[in-house]
Amino acid sequence: MLSAQRWTRKRLCNILPSCQDVQVKFGADVTLQCQITTDERISVVKWSRPDLNTDGYVYFYRNKRFYENYQHPSFHGRVKLRDPEMKDGDVSLILNNVTFNDTGMYECHIAVRNPVRSKRAHTEISHFIDLTVTGEFVELTLSSHIIKPPKHKSVKLQTKNLKLEHPQHLWRRVTKSDPLILISAAGATTL
Repeated sequence: MLSAQRWTRKRLCNILPSCQDVQVKFGADVTLQCQITTDERISVVKWSRPDLNTDGYVYFYRNKRFYENYQHPSFHGRVKLRDPEMKDGDVSLILNNVTFNDTGMYECHIAVRNPVRSKRAHTEISHFIDLTVTGEFVELTLSSHIIKPPKHKSVKLQTKNLKLEHPQHLWRRVTKSDPLILISAAGATTL
């Protein structure tokens, strides 16, 4: 069954003139294909995620230079052009070590200049890719205990390191009026 968000992206991909569905397994590398056939010089390449609704590009190139400071933080150190020289109009993007957060709609926007025409004459082309990251999300419950400490005494709760990448532990007080406390590698948070 498709999630509502995935269904919306799938419908959008069906109506866009240039859209491709791509699936990749969690943790793998993926190449998002984007190529134009032109003799014109590529002046701008913008890889973006319109569905993120935030500032920052996946990849931004202008005037023969990559601008890392324009990049969304989640893509730092994980993206590069397949061919940095962009020979034959290839501006395909390699995304390394994909996560579930990488699922979404990607836009490859290219601006090209015709060297014969004036500097202002150019063509803009967009290509869309609907990326779906597949794999399993594992939720592991190790044990559950109810502890009733004597009045006015505290209890020290510990867990052993399970060597999980991002372990999370949830401790809950017995009464409903007490808050839930989430203890994770980042620290304790009251929910």
